[in-house]
Amino acid sequence: MQIQFNEDSSIHSVLAYSDRQGRMKGVLRERPEEDVEPAKAMEDYSGVMKVFRWKDGACIYQSVVPYLNQSFEENFRNYLNSSEQIICFVTLYIRKNGFHWDVRGILLQSLPEAKEEHIQKIASLSEKIDKNINDFLGKDVYSCLNKIGESTRSAVQILEEGQPEFRCDCSENKIRELIQTLGKKEAMQIVDEIGMIEVTCEFCTSVYRFEREKVSELF
Repeated sequence: MQIQFNEDSSIHSVLAYSDRQGRMKGVLRERPEEDVEPAKAMEDYSGVMKVFRWKDGACIYQSVVPYLNQSFEENFRNYLNSSEQIICFVTLYIRKNGFHWDVRGILLQSLPEAKEEHIQKIASLSEKIDKNINDFLGKDVYSCLNKIGESTRSAVQILEEGQPEFRCDCSENKIRELIQTLGKKEAMQIVDEIGMIEVTCEFCTSVYRFEREKVSELF
């Protein structure tokens, strides 16, 4: 997912990747102060949101929707409702805890066969969660599920469990391929100017350095 903001924002874009196993990485790119143009503020929307799906290294799906002057939850819900034709409700809990952030969220999604009465019931539950976010999302996921069970007077069944984690898939081999895309002439020109090619991963800040000899071996 990529959110690209208009030129009036000090944030250029936000980029995040995740897979079905809950492994994720993300980065926020700031806009240079001299490039910020407050006069270009838009009343209705602040940018665009792009959603991509990948399979075997190839992009198989792409959707682009306006990023409205609303919360991320509302924008993500608008995307699911409009592009995916899925009725859903989203709530996020974000709190700073010392040097770290506690981030929790819940996505309530209707099944294709859901009746209007069921959708209204979930809508009411979502509204209740929003108004009592600390009670529902202030603790762990099991406390949240118990709270939902109490509110709906129904049993909540866990179908599958997982552990989200930050994982960057950068590697020296990928950096080699990146340098090769520059071509020998441009790559060696960089080496002549600064003595080496140094690449810093913007997701995990790992640093890869290629001296002249290593660069020459790539061509």
